[in-house]
Amino acid sequence: MKNPVKVSLALLIVANSLMMQAQKLKVELVPLVGYIFQSTYYGYDGRIEFSDGMAVGGLINFKPNEFVEVGLNVISQGCTARLIYSSPLIGNDASAEVGLINYQLSLVRNFVKESMPKIVPFAGFDIGAIQVYEKTETGNDFWKMSVGIKGGLKIYLSETVNLRIQPQLEMPIQGVGVGIGIGTGGASAGASTWSSMVQFGVIGGLGFTLGGKKQAAPAPDQTAPASNP
Repeated sequence: MKNPVKVSLALLIVANSLMMQAQKLKVELVPLVGYIFQSTYYGYDGRIEFSDGMAVGGLINFKPNEFVEVGLNVISQGCTARLIYSSPLIGNDASAEVGLINYQLSLVRNFVKESMPKIVPFAGFDIGAIQVYEKTETGNDFWKMSVGIKGGLKIYLSETVNLRIQPQLEMPIQGVGVGIGIGTGGASAGASTWSSMVQFGVIGGLGFTLGGKKQAAPAPDQTAPASNP
């Protein structure tokens, strides 16, 4: 998939369909912005360094109750990828401008306390895929499964608006083809072996809660009491 915009639009269409089928659930929409720190893939013959930078994205949460959220989130980051070999005999170092996009489903547990109704800690787990693509006309890319953990705070400014602060760790599953990832052709022979990577970042945004039809209270019994003879 060489066009991340098409993927994002497809996911939004699916999410909108789910929202139409979930009229009785509360739905939270969260535009996100944050910062992802430098991360590195390590291979037997070298490594790839992804620079740090700003990240943007969005989150849609479905809330069956106040303690559990099931959601879909997309986080995109632009950065520079540097291929560095452990020895010049293996190959020449190279670099390219790339994009990283995480598409993930999430499960979150809210720790609601009566003593702190406006401040809600949360923790959760993500699973999905990461796309790494070149910012060129050819747009070479590759996909890998990824998992992540996150936690943070939601500070409620009103019943339907909250400020979300979320540190997170994202971990693509091992095995990355470096040559495909940054477009260096034969360079993939060195560092394209199994590797590992951890992306740490802090993101946040304003959450807006919609929907959640409330059941109407039963009408009071209008039947007049029978009079005693």
